[in-house]
Amino acid sequence: MVLESQKNNWNNLVSEINNHIEQGDSAYQTTKQGELSEIALERMELATGAQELEVCDETFVFLCNDNVINSSEATLMITLLNQLDDNNDKIQYADKIIEHANPVELPSIAASVNSLGLSTDDIGYKLAIALYCVDRENDYDYVDAYDLIVQNANLKEYRTIIKMLAVTLNNKGDYVINQIAEKKSVKRSEVIETLNSLEKM
Repeated sequence: MVLESQKNNWNNLVSEINNHIEQGDSAYQTTKQGELSEIALERMELATGAQELEVCDETFVFLCNDNVINSSEATLMITLLNQLDDNNDKIQYADKIIEHANPVELPSIAASVNSLGLSTDDIGYKLAIALYCVDRENDYDYVDAYDLIVQNANLKEYRTIIKMLAVTLNNKGDYVINQIAEKKSVKRSEVIETLNSLEKM
């Protein structure tokens, strides 16, 4: 009964926000972010089993209604995902978050995704970890990041993060370029040309 009440609260708030958006007040959702988060988290706390996925689904669909996930929205989603037991469900949402991430906030969103601490070969998640680590100069193989973006350059859904990773690697300068060229047994100019082309995708 309490869960149903919270769902009603969620539906009412979502309806209220959508009405404001329809009237041209697209910034209204931002002013309600705290209330949205609170209700979503309360719903998740009360949910069990399949209800947890329902909360995640409904929250993500609404947050992504403008086709963009910002940093605070990503943080909310990661908090909800941490309540799930199934890592496969977490990974699917992590990939979606990266796919729709606001380009300006990608580094902080990648940091949120990294906090899930998963082990997976899913491309979106791996790109997020690579960006997080390369950006912070963590113990990460730059060649792995280079290979990751070269091998997945054709994935349109991850174009934004691939471009950002290319920029980040390029900005690291000679040390990283030399390391990649040496391990790949190619000329520095080839590495630079590849990164530049990925930046311009």
